[in-house]
Order: sequence, then C-alpha cells, then structure tokens
Amino acid sequence: WSQEEHKNQGFWSYIHPHIDCVLQHLNLSHKKLSYAGRAVSPSTATGSKHIFKKEYAKHMNDTFAF
Repeated sequence: WSQEEHKNQGFWSYIHPHIDCVLQHLNLSHKKLSYAGRAVSPSTATGSKHIFKKEYAKHMNDTFAF
C-alpha cells in the first residue's frame, strides 16, 4: 500500500485490517500487505521543502522496492 499522506492521515489505517480479513478468507494469511509512505505525524505538512523532498524520495524508493 502506497500513499503520500502520513500513515495516520490516509486510508492505510482503515484499509489494512479489511485487506488482512480478505486475505484470511482466501487462505492467504501468510501474505502480508506492507506500507510505503510517510511516518505518523500530527501535522499534514512538514513546512520545509527540503524535508518534503527527502520524505518524497524515501516514499518512492519504498514504493518501488520489491
């Protein structure tokens, strides 16, 4: 699962348990959904272009690293 929003501000916290439930019903509980995105944060933005670029680069690397 990849999202640009922080971990606690996007769909991850909603969808993760639902997908785990579906995987169990399909007898695929050995498969795990992983998260790629920004860490948990109380703020919606860093307020720093430099920090945003670093977070964005990490997010893209995490998303496409298989």
